[in-house]
Amino acid sequence: TGGTDFFEPEAKDLSLSLASMLYFDARPAEDFRAYGSVKTGLPFSYSAQADDAAAAAIQVPNIKIFELFSDFNLDDSVFFRFGKSTVKWGVGYFWSPADVINLGAINILDAEAQREGPVSFRVHFPILGTQNNFYFYTILDSADIEYETTALAAKAEFLLGGYELGLGAYYRYDTAERAMLTLTGPLGDLDIFGEAMVSRGSAKTFVTQIT
Repeated sequence: TGGTDFFEPEAKDLSLSLASMLYFDARPAEDFRAYGSVKTGLPFSYSAQADDAAAAAIQVPNIKIFELFSDFNLDDSVFFRFGKSTVKWGVGYFWSPADVINLGAINILDAEAQREGPVSFRVHFPILGTQNNFYFYTILDSADIEYETTALAAKAEFLLGGYELGLGAYYRYDTAERAMLTLTGPLGDLDIFGEAMVSRGSAKTFVTQIT
């Protein structure tokens, strides 16, 4: 009603949360690595309706594959990664407009939590003798693997004195093209970071008419 005392509310409850992650990191050979992680938590299962509408609902375990990928390389010069993994784009803490690849936005209540990434194939070219790197991505939509839903992305990282500059671009047939820029480095006794993103059009869906 708006007149309730803070210490004597009209209703109150205590919620319980429990979450966990189980992962494996296997390196059977010097040049090969396999990594995977799954998440679960309360509730440990949920009800799902079967394909047959007349059938009773079934209990499905609350288990989700968070990451599953393999790393390998070519003569320690070109490095590859294939599978579902978090992509390290963007340097923002609470908000990261340059991070255009990961499937989820930053949770401002848990800004350091790892975010879910897509299924992708990454090629990494480090420039030997420097701190400069080039990355190329083919990103698949695991729910609908088609030409129209496959994205291409590229990123370059350059070390300029004490500053690291990142430049990237993202293209997908059915959404807006985007380019990004990040900068991190010292400013006196402070460490600064910033990022920007420019888009040709918008990836959002706008309602223009309701009938």
